[in-house]
Amino acid sequence: MRETNIRINEEKENQKREKLSRKQAKEENRKLRVEDREKSAIGAAKMPRRTVGEAEEDGDKDGEAKERERERERVQSK
Repeated sequence: MRETNIRINEEKENQKREKLSRKQAKEENRKLRVEDREKSAIGAAKMPRRTVGEAEEDGDKDGEAKERERERERVQSK
């Protein structure tokens, strides 16, 4: 009986450790994603871009230039 209780307690401790390590890994991944997003936004803001009018003159109809312009405005507003 006592051995069973010890085993059960060890099992509970192991589950707590696993849960904590998963939580820490999740948090670390979230931080890395945020850093990557910030770095790419900063890099994108430094790149020269065509305006929407120039892109449409060149035949860029897929909205790529508009998306870049929105991203640039979002980064500049921070």
